[in-house]
Formats: sequence, structure tokens, C-alpha cells
Amino acid sequence: MPDVKWFLKWNYDDKYHLSLNVESQNEIEYTINLYTFTRPDVLAYNKNGKLNGKEMVELQSDYTYTLNIINDSLINGKLHITVDGYFSYISYTKKQNFPFSDTITEWGSCLKEVFPTDFDIHVENQIIKITKNFVAIESSVFARMFGSDGFKEAKENKVTITDAQFEIVEAAMNFCYRQNITYIFEDLNKCIELLYFCD
Repeated sequence: MPDVKWFLKWNYDDKYHLSLNVESQNEIEYTINLYTFTRPDVLAYNKNGKLNGKEMVELQSDYTYTLNIINDSLINGKLHITVDGYFSYISYTKKQNFPFSDTITEWGSCLKEVFPTDFDIHVENQIIKITKNFVAIESSVFARMFGSDGFKEAKENKVTITDAQFEIVEAAMNFCYRQNITYIFEDLNKCIELLYFCD
């Protein structure tokens, strides 16, 4: 859970305060257990809750309780305690790190709409029309095929693909146009097929 950050805070402001400061980009549930130095096997304090954003979780029920923790854990001026924190997502929105943004995706859509196509990909009785120059920039395999007079496909400006599904080939071509293909990543088998096709 890399988006969950936390730290312990121990301060004195007329009274001693012990707290766990938690920050999360997503809504989470938490369970916090505290153990003292002299009784490490006995649960001294427990708290459960939910949070989203920043929150200071007090690790004390009252001031007398805090003094008892100090008495059980203060050794040579240092506080020795053990705190276990358990976090789990209630709702999770992951920031995607794919090499496109909304602006780039829109730019790619404009390219597909405005620029004329000059090559046909036949797969599963369907045709994907592309612009060779755009796809060649992203695919060294297609670039070699387009640039060689020895390839029948280069002369005829079409290729038939029999070892991949239409959806996979279409996703690969859309990626060349910087279109959003994150829907493919929701299915592990499709991800593997896409990697094989692009290899």
C-alpha cells in the first residue's frame, strides 16, 4: 500500500500525547495495536476505524492511561513501545502510469480521423485501417515490413494476421495512436496475448 503513509508522534503540551498520524489517498480501514516495554505480550491499547485523507489517531483513552504507558515503557529517558498497524482498502483508485494522457489520447484520435490511411490489416474477417508512418514509429516489426520491397505486404499495402485475435491487434494499433487501451489490462489472458503479439 504505497499510498498509505504514517508516523508516530509523541509530544507534551501540558499533557503527554501519543498518536499515530496516517495519510491515505484512498479510503481505508485500520487496526492499531500498542504494546508496552515491560509487558510486550499484553495488548495495552487497540483502536479500529476508517479514514480518507489525513487523520491523527490518538493512542490513548485518557491521561491516566498515558501515564501508565509511560511507567511501563520509559527506560533511561526513552519511550520503548511496539505499535502494529494494519491497513486495508475500502475503496481504491489507482493512478495509472501508462504512457499517455487525456491530451495525447485526443491527439491520437485526431490523427486517426484526419490523416488518410494507407495500409489494411486483415484479422478475423475484419479490417483495421492504419497510417503506415504512425505505426512504424511505434513498431520496429511493422517499420521493417513497410520499408522493404521484398515483402509482399509492403507492395500490396495489406497484411493478413491469423495468429492473433482482432481485439488484440486492434489494441496494439490503438496504442500506436496513443489511445487508451487500459481495458485490455483488466484481463490477464488478454495482457499476455498482447505481449506475445507485440514481441
